[in-house]
Amino acid sequence: MLMIRLLSCAMIMLCSSKIGFEEAKKYTRRVKEIRDFQAALIALKGEISFCKSPLPEALIRTGEKLKTDVAKIFLKAGENLKKTGKSTKAVWEDAVFSARRNLSMKNEEIYIINTFGNLLGISDEAGQLENIELTTAKLISCEKQAIEDEQKNTKLYKSLGIVAGIFLSIIFI
Repeated sequence: MLMIRLLSCAMIMLCSSKIGFEEAKKYTRRVKEIRDFQAALIALKGEISFCKSPLPEALIRTGEKLKTDVAKIFLKAGENLKKTGKSTKAVWEDAVFSARRNLSMKNEEIYIINTFGNLLGISDEAGQLENIELTTAKLISCEKQAIEDEQKNTKLYKSLGIVAGIFLSIIFI
C-alpha cells in the first residue's frame, strides 16, 4: 500500500513538473516565432525588391526558408493566392487563422501580423517595402516584451510545476 502511494506521488510530481515545463516552453517559442517572422519579413523584402518575384511566389519562397510554424502562414497564403481568386487580405487572414492555434504568439502580435496582411499586395513596391519596415519595427518592440516575459515567467512556471507536484504529493500521503 505504501509503495503504491509513493509511486503515485512520484507520478503526480512528474506530471505537474511536465506541465510547468511545457508552460515555460511557450514563452521561449513565442520569442522564436517573433524572430522568425522578422526574418521572414527580411526575406520577403528581398524577394520583392531584388528578385522582383510575384507576390504568391515570394510568399512561398519566404515560407520555405522558415523553421517555426510561422512558415505555414506564408506557405498557405502563397499557395492559396496562386490557386484561388480571393484577395490577398482574405487569403492572408485565412492563413493566419489556421496557423494561430499552433503559434505561441499573443493577440498583439497576431494583430500586427494581420494588419501586415491587410496592406499586403494593395500598393506598389515602395508601399510594400514600407509596410514591411513598419511591421518589423512593431515586432521589435514585441520581441523586447516577449524576452522580458520569457525571463520572468519561465522560471516561475518551472518552479510552480515542481512545487505544485510536491504539494499535491504531500496532500495525497
